[in-house]
Amino acid sequence: MLKFISVQTDNLHIAQEIQKKVFPKEYQNDTLENSLTSTPEYLSQFWLVKKGKKFIGLTGIYFYPQYPKDAWLNWFGVIPEFRRKGYGRKIFNRTYAYVRRLGFDNFRLYTDAKDNENTLAFYRSLKMKEEKYLPQQDDFTDILIFSKSCHPFKKRIHAWNNKYLYIQEQLLLSQNNMISYIKKKKSLSLLIFLKHPSILWRFAECFS
Repeated sequence: MLKFISVQTDNLHIAQEIQKKVFPKEYQNDTLENSLTSTPEYLSQFWLVKKGKKFIGLTGIYFYPQYPKDAWLNWFGVIPEFRRKGYGRKIFNRTYAYVRRLGFDNFRLYTDAKDNENTLAFYRSLKMKEEKYLPQQDDFTDILIFSKSCHPFKKRIHAWNNKYLYIQEQLLLSQNNMISYIKKKKSLSLLIFLKHPSILWRFAECFS
């Protein structure tokens, strides 16, 4: 039986230890703490996954107010000693079910296209729609997007079609605090929030 525990300030240190094990290469550049505390362009929530007395993984979701029909998977993974035992699929399915209850149309994620064979094989096994991300503004060219419909009887999945993903902004948020981000980018992100009160209310209500 897997237990999902919301990541808060009191257990953030545990989540960071799990993150180091799941994402050893990414940890120095993009920390979970920054994802939790610096989110002017998107809203997010994360969970520790526990089996018995052992924390075995992480999962999370976020969405962009600019794209209110799409929820995105974030910081999803299982620590090495619990991989290839079916836990990844169970955690993904629980996260997907939660996204469906929130009322989103699509569940999406992006991941590296190179040197990532095991991860790509896992998402392909879930029969998700796969497309290459070829943005005009982001400098990331080796990115694949995987998508899954949140409607059980809807076979057709709308492609992402290279809409802007704000990857550069997310990396900047991870390396700088909120004030430096706003000064450098002259961001008007708060205006986005004010334009989407119904989305924010739904998000806050579901996680309260």
